[in-house]
Amino acid sequence: MFLLAILSAFLQATKDTLAKKLSLSINPYTLGLGISLGVFLVNLPLLFLNQPNFSEFNLNYKFFLAFIITAFMFAISNVFMNKAFQISDLSLVVPVVNFTPLFTLLLQFLIFRTLPNNLALLGILIIVFGSYFLKLDLNKLNFFAPIKSLFFDKGAQFMLIVSFVWALDNILSKIGTSQSDPVFWSLATRFCTILILLPITIKMDSNWLKSLKKSWISILIMGSIVGISVTINNYLLAKFDPSVVTSLLRIATLFSVFYGILVFQEKKIALRIIGVIIMILGVVLITFS
Repeated sequence: MFLLAILSAFLQATKDTLAKKLSLSINPYTLGLGISLGVFLVNLPLLFLNQPNFSEFNLNYKFFLAFIITAFMFAISNVFMNKAFQISDLSLVVPVVNFTPLFTLLLQFLIFRTLPNNLALLGILIIVFGSYFLKLDLNKLNFFAPIKSLFFDKGAQFMLIVSFVWALDNILSKIGTSQSDPVFWSLATRFCTILILLPITIKMDSNWLKSLKKSWISILIMGSIVGISVTINNYLLAKFDPSVVTSLLRIATLFSVFYGILVFQEKKIALRIIGVIIMILGVVLITFS
């Protein structure tokens, strides 16, 4: 589990780095649609290579309920995240998304009535704290500014919704993959997400088709990265504790720090290195739990 989670986190950070570069020239809605198209195209051949036995799938009402909700959740999180970035400072809203493991922990208990053991639970909390710490700029904000912003800043409130949506998606993906398989689940949900995002993108960006044609290679690369990452995530969610998996995937923030240094030449990294060390401690605790 550990190595797959590290790989998925690395792919996620790589996708975020590419997205940051592309977002300068492509409408966020068009970019989201393009990535979903890329994920679908990548997972389609994976489905045939995987050769699933559809007769063993249990496509009952639980599957379709989880499937429909997840597809809408993907679309909602895309819109709300873009809205948060539009109206608020990144340093204020980004730390809020690190509440996802805590929401996952709560939903896991409410739905499955299960919790990880005490050592893993401590590791989850440490990773959340470290990833939160990683995104703070103490020269501009005090430590509790992102939490305080939840009461006053609409962008942070949007991002809190995104964090909850991602947690709900983790739980629903565990249900969906248990009724089918990780590749089929990823393919089906992304196809439905494309159908939802397409009319929204057409309305929000009149040049969406031109943008997709112009940057199709970059978008396809991103879609490939996300497709592999999502499939790994779904496999892990099907096999292991969702709250533990979600916490390990937050290591993507760690890789983002190094990308920020290497690609964007970001400065003042001392505070972020401290956050990295804290997260590594949490990972060690989960590994030995």
